[in-house]
Amino acid sequence: MPWGKFILYTFVGSFPWCLGLAWVGMKLGENIEVLKPWFHRFDAVLVAVGLVAVVWFVRKQIRARRALS
Repeated sequence: MPWGKFILYTFVGSFPWCLGLAWVGMKLGENIEVLKPWFHRFDAVLVAVGLVAVVWFVRKQIRARRALS
């Protein structure tokens, strides 16, 4: 794909997406006091998912290195 076309399509596709995300962030920020209790309920879940992802990745890397040996 030519660079000019790629850049144009990328901009046209990403601009509305970024604009939408910024708008949602602004609206969430206006109501942060109402949303704080909800966000804190998911903190433990997010930490657990992150730890599981790290352990999975490390195990995968170790197994791949052992398979090469």
